[in-house]
Order: sequence, then C-alpha cells, then structure tokens
Amino acid sequence: MTVDWPPQFRRSCFILRSFIMIALIVGLGAVSIAADTGPKYARADTDGHYVHWIELYDANSTKINPADANPRPYSSRKTCGRCHDFEKIVHGWHFDAVEQLKSESGRPGQPWVWNDPRTGTILPLSYRGWTGTYNPDAVGISRWSVTKQFGGFLPGGGPGSFATSKSDEASPAEMDKTLASSLSKSPDRETITGSLPVDCMLCHRSGGEYNPEIWSKQIEAENFEYAPTVASGLAVIEGSLSRVRENASETDPDDLPKLTYDMNRFRPDGKVFFDIVRKPHNASCNHCHTNLAAQAIDTQRWAHDDDIHMRAGMSCVDCHRNGLDHEMVRGYPGQNHPQPKLIATLSCQGCHLGGSLNSHDANLAMSDNAWRSMGGRMGAPKPLHRGLPPLHFEKLTCTACHSGPLADMTPVRQLTSQLHHLGVHEQRTGNEAPAIVAPIMLPIRTIASHEDSDKPQALYTPHRMMWPAFWGVMHDGRIDPLEPESVYQLTRKTLKVKKDLSEEIGEVKPALSDRKRILGDDRYKVKEEEWTPAEVDAIDSWIEEQSRFQVDTRIAESLDELQKVLPEGKQAVYVTGGKAYRRSVGEDKKLEIASSAEAGKAIEPTVWPLGHNVRPARMALGASGCVECHSDGSPFFATRIDAVSFLPGKENVSVMAHELQQADMNRLKQWNSLFASRAAFKYFAFGCLGLTTLVVLSGLTNAIGNRLGANRRRSS
Repeated sequence: MTVDWPPQFRRSCFILRSFIMIALIVGLGAVSIAADTGPKYARADTDGHYVHWIELYDANSTKINPADANPRPYSSRKTCGRCHDFEKIVHGWHFDAVEQLKSESGRPGQPWVWNDPRTGTILPLSYRGWTGTYNPDAVGISRWSVTKQFGGFLPGGGPGSFATSKSDEASPAEMDKTLASSLSKSPDRETITGSLPVDCMLCHRSGGEYNPEIWSKQIEAENFEYAPTVASGLAVIEGSLSRVRENASETDPDDLPKLTYDMNRFRPDGKVFFDIVRKPHNASCNHCHTNLAAQAIDTQRWAHDDDIHMRAGMSCVDCHRNGLDHEMVRGYPGQNHPQPKLIATLSCQGCHLGGSLNSHDANLAMSDNAWRSMGGRMGAPKPLHRGLPPLHFEKLTCTACHSGPLADMTPVRQLTSQLHHLGVHEQRTGNEAPAIVAPIMLPIRTIASHEDSDKPQALYTPHRMMWPAFWGVMHDGRIDPLEPESVYQLTRKTLKVKKDLSEEIGEVKPALSDRKRILGDDRYKVKEEEWTPAEVDAIDSWIEEQSRFQVDTRIAESLDELQKVLPEGKQAVYVTGGKAYRRSVGEDKKLEIASSAEAGKAIEPTVWPLGHNVRPARMALGASGCVECHSDGSPFFATRIDAVSFLPGKENVSVMAHELQQADMNRLKQWNSLFASRAAFKYFAFGCLGLTTLVVLSGLTNAIGNRLGANRRRSS
C-alpha cells in the first residue's frame, strides 16, 4: 500500500534530510581539519643524539634488500621522508634557487660560473636575478646541464629537480632578451640520468663513511640517482651513465651502473645505521663554501688563517641557522626571512652591538623583546670602538673592516669550492679560471639586484670580483650571451682549440721556411741554443707579430661563423678583459673594440659581497690608525684591478676602486690632507694645552702667594 504524503510534508522531509547531510559533511570536514592540524610526523625533541637505525627504500618505495641481484639505490625522499616533512625541507634556501617559492633573491651571493676553456667562456649564471648574472634558461643552458656542471657542490634538488627543465619554458620576457634559444645545443639527458635527488647526508653526516668528493664525482659521471648511496659508503658502483648514448636504439647492459651493497652495514632485520647530526659540522659546509687565497694552494697554506669564530670553537650553523623549512639565516641586516624577529640578533651588528646601531634594520624595528636589542648571543663581546667616530657606522658594514683578506694595492686572487672544485683531488696552480680577486670595497646598494631609493645611504662592504668572458649578440645597447655549446660547435674549426683558448690561440712556432727568411740561408738550420742574442730577438719579434695576427684572424673568422646564423641587425661579439671585440668592416680580418655605450653592462665586472673569513680586532682595517684609510695611497680607494683576458697580446681594462665606487677623488684628497699631519697636530695641541696649563697654574700660584702675603701684612 502506497501512502500519498502531502506535498508540504515531502518538502519538509527533503529539507530536513538536506540539513542532516550538510551537518555530516561539515562535521567530517572539521574532524579532518583537526586531524591535519595535529602532528603528522613523530618527533624526538631531545637535545641528545637520536640514533638512526632505519630501513632503506628506493624511489618506488620498495624496501632495499642488499642481496638482490640488481639492487636499486636508496631514495632520501622515500627513506628520510617517512619521518620528516620532505616537501617542506626541499623548498628551503639551498633548494629553491630555480623556483624561489618562498625565498627572495636578497643580497647577491656568489653566482654559478659556466667555465668553458675551449671557447674562452666565463659566464656568471643565476636563477635569482642578481645583477651581473644571466638566467641559464634565457641563455639556452638546460637545467640538466646546470646540474651536471654544478651539482657536485649542491645538495641536490634545485635545478636538478627539472621542474621546468626546458629552456623554451622560460618566461617570454627572458626569451626576448636573447637569440640563444634558436641556437641551443645544450644537452638534456634527463631521460637517461633521472633527476638529482636531495642528499640529506651531504650536510647532516657526522663523519664516518660519507665522502663528499665521491658525491661530486658521481654527478660528473652522470650517476645522479646513485650519488647519495655511493657517497654514503653504502655501496660501491661499477659503470657510468655518461657512457649511455642518447637516442641509442639499444642500451648495452654493461654500460648501466651496478651497485654492490656493503652487507656489513645491514643488520639482520635490514636496518642501516646513519650517523646523523641535526646541526651540520663545519666540514659539511666547507665542501661547498671554502674560500682560499690562491697562494695558499702552493707553499703558503700554513699562513692561511681560519675565521676567528671557528678558532673560538663556534660552528657555521651557530649563526647560519635554519628550521625544518631550511630557510637559512644568511646573516646580513634586513634579510627577508619568515621569522624576522628571531633572526634579529644573528647578524654581526645584531649579535655584537645589539640594536643601538641598527635603527635602519626593519627586523629590529619589528621586535618587541628588549633582549633582542641587547645582542651578546653565544658570549659575543661588545666592541667599544674607542676613538672611532659614529659616522663610520653610517658608511661601513662590519665586514668592511673585519672580513676577508687584508686590503692591499693589488687584490688577492682567490679560489672557491664551487668555482674551482676545491675538495676534489686535482692538480692546481692557483691560476685556474675564473680569476676571482678580493677585497674590493663597494657600496652594497650599487650592486644590489633590487635597489631602493628609500633606504639609507649605501654601506661600503668588501666584495669579490671577476671579469666575464663569453660570445654574444650585440644589439640595442646591450650584449646577450650565446649558449656555450652552440658556440663551440660553430667555432671549433676556426678557433682550432683543443683544450684552452688562452694557451693555444696565440701559439706560434716558426717553420724552417720562416727561420730561413728571418735568419738567412747560413743560419736557419743552427740549433736554438746557438743563436746569437740578435737572432733570438728577431725570432721573438716574429713570433709576437705572428701571434697577434693569428689571434685576430681566428677570432674574426669565428665571429664570421656566428654572424652567419644571426638575423640582420644583430652583431656577433666576443667579450673578454672588460672589452667587447667585433669584426671590423673589410676583408683584412681585423678586430675592433665596441664602445661602452654599444656594449652596455655586459663588459662590466661581476661582484658579490663577502662575509668571511672574519679577522681578529687587531687585524681589522684601521686598527693601525686613521691614515690606513684616509690617505691618498689607501687600498680602500686606490686598489687597482686589472681585467683578465683570454686573448694574449691584448691590452685589457684596468680600473681603480674609486672608479667603481664613483667616489669624488678631489673631495677625498682634501679630506685626506687633514689627516696627513694629524698626529703632529695632536702633539702640538697637547703641548699648547700643557703650556697653557702651566701658565694658568703659575698665575694662580702667584695670585695665591700675593693674597697670602697681603693678609700677613694686614694682620701684622
């Protein structure tokens, strides 16, 4: 029997049922949200050392059995990520150079430098948009190539994640700036090597089995996925993915790497011990962040001083801290950080001086805790700076006086881990490219990527400097670099260089016919050691002349080859030594130098501020007196920087520090003249004061004596 309910009753039931369903959905959602806000991962939360006996998992989340016939390398994401928020970690400062999901570019740091001696290329690169650098995507360098070139000194991820790995996915604004995309030959073997995983152990190892040099060499061999496993000493590897040909119809199984795990590292239950520390040791940081004077490579390593903080027993991460998000405290005032109040005292001024001299720092202005303006963390002493006028704190950063090599008229040549592969066993002379020199005192705002006219006056800080060298396209008052591999393919027959352009392009050896023309029929067969001084000079003059001609000819012909693939209105150039060389008009294959207005900023040096090594107070700039800076010959303003060129026999640019600073030298000389006889003036002033005091005392003595005599006479 079917009941025919009234329409009003049916509508009421429908509305009631709808309300019940909505209430259930909202209730379940609230429960879900409550569950999400709870802790997702277990935590130890102890100051003690947590012992990591853990199981290993590969990229497919399969537990690794070392006895398998062909075991896979372990995956840090699938292994460490079982207990740690991996997605939060990999968006930190060391991993987000490409995507920049959370971090801003901030103060410029050391760029990556594409170094190709075959084509004479020294190209500063950065995805962060720092001044003087070029975006690899816009140049046409694939992210796989960036990973292969620099991944040995990166912790993984970043460009190695290949999130948007193709150069044609760069923004239109970037691609409009270069023609490299139409020429790009940059390899991209991502389908063969896979991505470069983040290796937690590169930083968080305690020591033991981990070898960062093996990490670097495995990436050089294109064994990206295998690098964490082999570097940790868990397994040995045979084979290299670099031997696998791209687009090969069949891959030889012998070319594929084979892992053999160390069975002694595994317990019977399959777990492996990882000797992990939460705070990385200095050795972990130094693998990628060592800066060394070039002369220390040869005989003067014993004279190389460590950072004063390291000598005091501190570690890098005492100041350069981070949380689980791995947002590093870079240590400069005004850093844009997710926790600005917490990092306020983790800069030089914030730690040693507190807030008294940091009124311009927005971080301190945001802090409402009194101790944050006090400084003094980790027992840091408060410098008194006796006799130093407060004006210096408005003009100089702390590092201007306390960091880097001692200032000299000729800046010190330096080597760095990332750019010179320190930490990898190689034969070095200290003269390897790129040629980096320091310190150069420059106002920080003049080289910042995001200048802000509302900020206080720029502060002088020491910088490292290098001169770029690359082949490019000149148009509209600027030069855009061409992709290096494309340049090599187009110019290898004209440059005739096998290894190093600077050594080979000007190499000339006279043939017998040349010697006959120079020395004559009677002397051209004589051995070199039997030549007269006049004959040696004649041969040397001929070699010098022929070398200049050969350099011009080969560079001009190479520019002609590049010009063939460029559209009308674009001119091929080669930038080196602070100049841009282009093909002259005519058939004589000569070179001419483009004007600075035509070349734009491409011929200018690339600079970035330095922070370490910090020197003790008695070695600070100005410790020996005011004239250390306030004199006409002071290295602060008079340091001379000579550009380094790949072309022998060419006159390179030479600049003075005050030219880069855009300082008013007439005003400086007038100011310096006040300090020339300042010491003598002080002695003279003190002498005058002493004489005045004696005269006054003598007058007072006479007055008192006369008064006493008068009183005695009246009383008698």
